[in-house]
Amino acid sequence: MEVFANGQSLGKKSLGIKVVRLDGAETQLGDHLLRAVFYFLDVSLSIGTIAAIAVSASPNRQRLGDLAANTTVIRLKSQVLFKLEDILKIDSIEHYEPTYPEVRQLSEEDMLLIKNIISRYRDNQNLAHEQAVMNLCDRLSEILDVEAPPNEIEFLKTFN
Repeated sequence: MEVFANGQSLGKKSLGIKVVRLDGAETQLGDHLLRAVFYFLDVSLSIGTIAAIAVSASPNRQRLGDLAANTTVIRLKSQVLFKLEDILKIDSIEHYEPTYPEVRQLSEEDMLLIKNIISRYRDNQNLAHEQAVMNLCDRLSEILDVEAPPNEIEFLKTFN
């Protein structure tokens, strides 16, 4: 099933997950066959014990079949869910006055980039993402001709 359904069995499709190659290439028949052969060892012969140990020990949470086939399983569905009360809290745009009116110079693509950088920084706080945030703040300050406050993330959040 995974071969013909782009890396998804019916169960994977219902859970919003799929099999992908670690190198970004499309999965091939051989990848799925290798996973299936190891599935017998990982799950069937050991009642899932080997699979559980492999998943907990590997950095990409892979079972032996995934390690052998250079694949992993990823989640497709967004983890961000909005409730009606969240939507109702949003004020009307008619009464909104941006903190930095110069923001109107930015395109929708620019705004999505800012949002993406904030999200990546929150999810993976490391030196590279911190540097990206600082560079973005410097660039926005320059483009919009505004003084950025010391807290870069708070500055970027004013654009969202």
